[in-house]
Amino acid sequence: VRVLFMAKNKQPRVSIIIPCKKIGEYAEECVRHCNRLDYDNYEIIVLPDENTEATELNNAIIIETGDLRPAQKRELGVKHSTGEIIAFIDDDAYPAPEWLTSAVAIFEDDRVGAVGGPAVTPNSDSLLLQASGAVYQSVMGGGPYSYRYQPGERRNVDDYPTCNLLVRKRTFVDAGGFDTDYWPGEDTILCRAITMTLKESIIYEPKTLVYHHRRNV
Repeated sequence: VRVLFMAKNKQPRVSIIIPCKKIGEYAEECVRHCNRLDYDNYEIIVLPDENTEATELNNAIIIETGDLRPAQKRELGVKHSTGEIIAFIDDDAYPAPEWLTSAVAIFEDDRVGAVGGPAVTPNSDSLLLQASGAVYQSVMGGGPYSYRYQPGERRNVDDYPTCNLLVRKRTFVDAGGFDTDYWPGEDTILCRAITMTLKESIIYEPKTLVYHHRRNV
């Protein structure tokens, strides 16, 4: 039986989790774009090591974590969240306006436990950063996972990185959350629990898009 997750005209609440070492230019950019989403019912939780003054964190909840690994920060963010859906994004990424709208529509099918989308290199990045992104997008660099770095066809996947991953909160809890002994790789362990233990789907949706700054080649 297919159960509708979203009642008519009622948006499920989404908690956006942004872990970071410190609140810098990229984290502020991420929050600015989160505040421009074409979605109304959400909260933004930023988790820096230390709570420093920032002028661009309107509407964000700031939780000082101390020196923790990214997975530990995300776990802490989930514990403080009030949303039915948890939206993980890196602090050096920022969402397209339809990021939440496109993902939430897929969660209407209760067989879906998580949704991921492409992390595209911003046009504003320098030539060297663009070149780095081009490596990921290529078959030689990204291999069978090149769709993660540019919009492709919607598909079922069995693994997805937390730079752009949305998970039902109940699914996250039932899957045991992140194994914080691992970094990197904690997102793969979570995804395996979702697909293999809980038997829920992870859907790649090209419209659930974020822009992700790259490192120099």
